[in-house]
Amino acid sequence: MYAGLFTFTALMVYGLSGLMDSALPAWSERQSPPTTEQYVRFEAPINLGDKEVADLVYAYLDMPLTGPAAEYSIGRDKDQNLTVSFYTVNERPV
Repeated sequence: MYAGLFTFTALMVYGLSGLMDSALPAWSERQSPPTTEQYVRFEAPINLGDKEVADLVYAYLDMPLTGPAAEYSIGRDKDQNLTVSFYTVNERPV
């Protein structure tokens, strides 16, 4: 008897959550949370590559719940300034 009640409760919970989720807009139509930009004065040693400088920036900023910058998130802008994007564990840019 209790197994039946437990199964019924689980089906109701999953059924209601599925119905509520279907009422939400599609993922592509939802607004993503705003990202933040932070400008920090940082002077890197000479003769280092972009990845090494990005690793130094990561160690300098010491941001929680982020990992080192991936190769695809390191680049240069039109003025040859190094831009680095760090991502959280939820794959959101910081």
